[in-house]
Parts: sequence; C-alpha cells; structure tokens
Amino acid sequence: MKRARLVLLGLLLAASAAVPSLAGGKGGGHERFTGEVLGLDREAGTITVQIVAGDEKETRVFQVTGRTVIKDHERKPITLAGVKAGQRVRVRSLRSEGLREALEIRVKRDRKVEP
Repeated sequence: MKRARLVLLGLLLAASAAVPSLAGGKGGGHERFTGEVLGLDREAGTITVQIVAGDEKETRVFQVTGRTVIKDHERKPITLAGVKAGQRVRVRSLRSEGLREALEIRVKRDRKVEP
C-alpha cells in the first residue's frame, strides 16, 4: 500500500511538472505560428505577425532576444535586419506570463504567381 502511494505521488509530481496549468502556473509552453510580418521594432526588439486561421485573423507580438535564432528560407542564419514587413514567417515561441518570446523565426520562401 505504501509503495502504491509513492508511485501515485511520483506520477502526480511528474504530471504537474509537465503541465504548467496543473502546477499552478499562468500557462505557458511552446507555440508555433505562421503568418505575415506586419512590422518590426528593432529598438524594442519585437516583431509583429498577422496569423490567419480560416476566417480569423490575429495579430501577435513576439519579443526577439539574444537567444532568438533567425533563419532565411534556406535555413541560413540572418539578423533581424534581414526580416522585412510583408514576408511570411514561421515563429516558434515560448509563452510565459503573457509574453511571447521568439525562439526561432524562419522566413518562408516567397510564393511567386505565374501570370
């Protein structure tokens, strides 16, 4: 019986560590978004991206930090200066305390429409 309690306690602790809402956190975790760059604020270190999901559009602001990895469509490293408004990007972020930190920004290949 004592062993069963220890196993159950261990499982509960592992689950609470893996799921922030069970641990009492304010949410969080990794997220992925694909959208169009609406703007960049290099001084504030943010990038604003419009996410389209079906008929719904959402605007997300991501914090660019020293650990943010930015890559072009060939997956070569670039700086934030290499990202332009209007480009499509994929952002992998970490949400914590209401903020979204961009962990990786990858510029998508331009879609060319043949006339």
